[in-house]
Order: sequence, then C-alpha cells, then structure tokens
Amino acid sequence: RKDDGTYDCIVPGSGGKDSAFTAHYLKYGMGMNPLTVTWAPHQYTEIGWKNFKSWIDIGGFDNILFHPNGKLHRKLTSLAFQNLGHPFQPFIIGQKLTGPRASLLYNIPLIFYGENQAEYGNNIEDNYKPTMDLSFFTTDSFLDSTIAGVPVNVLLDKYDVEMKDLTMYRPIEKERLENLGTKVHYLSYYTKWDPQEMFYYAAENTGFRPNP
Repeated sequence: RKDDGTYDCIVPGSGGKDSAFTAHYLKYGMGMNPLTVTWAPHQYTEIGWKNFKSWIDIGGFDNILFHPNGKLHRKLTSLAFQNLGHPFQPFIIGQKLTGPRASLLYNIPLIFYGENQAEYGNNIEDNYKPTMDLSFFTTDSFLDSTIAGVPVNVLLDKYDVEMKDLTMYRPIEKERLENLGTKVHYLSYYTKWDPQEMFYYAAENTGFRPNP
C-alpha cells in the first residue's frame, strides 16, 4: 500500500462479479489504490456494457480500456475459428497480457486477479500458489509463437500482418517483468472465495446485474 496518491496495484477485469469484488475489496477493504484495466470484448452486450460502466461509476475506480486493432482482431478471430474451432482465443490472449503490459506501461509491479485458473481446468496444484506462472504471459521468442493456430512468421509472411500490429498480442519479455518485479497474484489465495458471495457483494457495491 502506498500513501502518496499513486496506484499501488492493477486489477484487470470487465466489471463482472469477480473483478468487481477484487477491485472493491482492495480499495475499500484494504485501503489500496487500484488501477483497473480492461481488454475490450469483440462486441459489448447491453448488460455487459452496463456492468462495466457501473463498476467504474458506482464502484468508484479509475480505468483504462484497451481496444485492439479491429481489422487485425477480426482476422485473427476468423483464423482461430477456422484453425482451432475457438474464436475467442485471440481475446483470451489479450486478457492474459493486458495486466502485465499495464504493469510495464505504468510502472506498477503488483497485479491482482480474482480466483485461480485452477478452478476452471488448469493444474489443480496451482491452487497452492498465490501467483500466476510467468509462462502465461511471457516469451523468450515471439517468432516461435502461434496466434489463432498460425505461426507468427507465417502471419507476417502470408496474411498481410505487420509486426507492429501484433503488439497487443505479443507476450512480454520475461527479463523486463523481472526487472520491474511484476507479480500476478490471485486474491482467492488470501481470502475466502465463494462465487455466490462474490455475486452478492458485487451487486451491492458496484451495481452488478446478471444477464436476464
């Protein structure tokens, strides 16, 4: 916690119940000053946009909304559907990278997500660690990576994509994060985490509403 008015942590999210609880608990329960950051979805639903705005306006948070290059995002989404049967894969890449990227952009090394990914099919042993493994958002060689089922060098060579357009999808060099001391923590490691209780808390404190 800092007392000089600067941000002391980053909370990536969209205003769903988990990010709503995380940001609100850290700010009002722990006295911290989180900067919330959001990777925009392909298309906002009416209730999704309302919840996002309520998170900021009722919850009371500063927010930076990252929008990817729409032309490229459509292309990658189409390729992901054709090659992987998974059109949301480019969006998920952005979800994983937005927090750590904001950490570097704004020199804020502490990042908080809500519950551990192990709750949704990842290695259950990850539940015993408070932090996300660096491999989820770092790389040693971007050219050896694939996006939407296509190797990066093929995207550059055959799909009319330039390297500069891939910035938002590019995992971060591990050394840069280590030099800053960036760590991604799960709040669920430190406090009781009950999804139903998160819903009640978010509804009361940030105006969260379920999709009717």
